[in-house]
Amino acid sequence: ADIHGIVLAPPHDHLGEAAGPLLPRGCAVAGVLRSLMEKSFEILSAHPINLRRQAEGKLPANCIWFWAEGKGAALPNFVEAYGDRGGVVSAVPLCHGIARLVGLSPVTVPTATGEWDTDYAAKVRAALAVLGENDFVALHLEGPDEATHNHDLTHKIFAVECLSELVIRPVAERLREEKEEFRMLILSDHKTLMAN
Repeated sequence: ADIHGIVLAPPHDHLGEAAGPLLPRGCAVAGVLRSLMEKSFEILSAHPINLRRQAEGKLPANCIWFWAEGKGAALPNFVEAYGDRGGVVSAVPLCHGIARLVGLSPVTVPTATGEWDTDYAAKVRAALAVLGENDFVALHLEGPDEATHNHDLTHKIFAVECLSELVIRPVAERLREEKEEFRMLILSDHKTLMAN
């Protein structure tokens, strides 16, 4: 199906806004997606899990939302291109998918939440284990991004402080103790603004 011209809105950029103007638009496929969203709401709103969640005062998971449209990318194999083996430690499935696409090892930490309250120590242990068997590790932390989407400045600052104190410091200290020569690159995968 041709999705040329489709407009899909990321839900986390529109918290508290009316959904109507944000529904898929821009091409014929958008109408199909809107129909699927309506049907999902019909089915999921009456699902026993959602009825129980609402009775407990929790938000229901009562609709699917399409966003982040795109086409599959052909990415070069990182190991073949650069000769370095590595792994990607993340709580985000997208990061694991990219790792697989480029020939890197995806690493899941069971206690990682992808939020500001993730298990930083477990992620550090996983990253150091990857370094023990590979040339490099990419350690992804989603906490600052998720706090930003929730307009939660307190936990965004907390997550950045944790990145410094609970991730960067222990990794650097361990590598220095082991007399490893290393370089560390600290960067954001994208910007997320507190205000839209």
